[in-house]
Amino acid sequence: MQALYQLSYGPDADAGASGREHTSAGGFSDSSALYILKRGTFPPYALWRSISQKFAVGILDVVALTISPEQDYVRRFILLTCRSSLMVLALVGTGQMGQAVAEVAAEQGHTIGPRFDSDRPFGDADPSTLSDVDVAVDFSLPSCALGHIRQYCAWGVPAVIGTTGWYDDLDTVDGWVQEHEGSVLYAPNFSVGVAVLRTALEAALPLLDRLDDYDAFVQETHHTKKADSPSGTAAMLGEHVVKGLERKDHVETETQHGRIDPSAVHVTSTRAGTVHGEHTVSFDSPFDRLALRHRAKGRRGFAVGAVRAAEWLQGRPGLFTLDDMLSDWLADAAPSG
Repeated sequence: MQALYQLSYGPDADAGASGREHTSAGGFSDSSALYILKRGTFPPYALWRSISQKFAVGILDVVALTISPEQDYVRRFILLTCRSSLMVLALVGTGQMGQAVAEVAAEQGHTIGPRFDSDRPFGDADPSTLSDVDVAVDFSLPSCALGHIRQYCAWGVPAVIGTTGWYDDLDTVDGWVQEHEGSVLYAPNFSVGVAVLRTALEAALPLLDRLDDYDAFVQETHHTKKADSPSGTAAMLGEHVVKGLERKDHVETETQHGRIDPSAVHVTSTRAGTVHGEHTVSFDSPFDRLALRHRAKGRRGFAVGAVRAAEWLQGRPGLFTLDDMLSDWLADAAPSG
């Protein structure tokens, strides 16, 4: 859970209109950055759970009181690292990814609460089973995802969604989030490495847009137990290429038995063995081929990203992607001023 209070400072923060220097009980004055505790803005469900944990995190926040304005970046780092505390997670989908999330979460001191799978469908759950849950982590099936998200929003349960195959209904989900002031973070891939790959792709596309000789395509490979095809990550990368290249206007995921439309970005899939996930965006020309590739070594990297997303999501109403979390990390870690 996030801390119940947040810190702010400044010579006018608590001195009143007169601008008089104010000294706190601990002896810190405005001239050395008086920090005052302000009430945070959090949904009601976040205020009433794990009160003792909130106070513990608040004590850690107060460590920042001793830091001078010139070292504000240190204060921001402390607040960033102490912002979340131990959580109770619900696992929706207990397959290989769900098991990996449970392992990583337990290592970090979090508690795994209710678990839902095909033998105990989340669609049949009662809201009371999630009364003590801080965040639900959903790696279920595409056919179930939309119904699950509607339940999370209606019940006020923050949710991290790793299930793909429902993105055509994003507008509907956004409506549910706004109606219920819900908290949902979704991503086709929780690997930080994939986020770096996407950033590199976006940086290269403006130049490649001027190099008509290069034709773009995306190829992905996964294990034989993966339920959807193409992967959500491959589809996302293909859409990024379409947005970045004026000569491309749509993604094509079907097998081509004739000549492919030159305005299409072909996204192909292979299912074989136990491959954890490999995505390659290539640009082929008569002279050479460029390739940007991400190859996962295991599921642990995805699980770490999902748990970090759950920690970040608490107390943040809205519909988010992994990019929002990464952008927030960068902003909080950067020196101020």
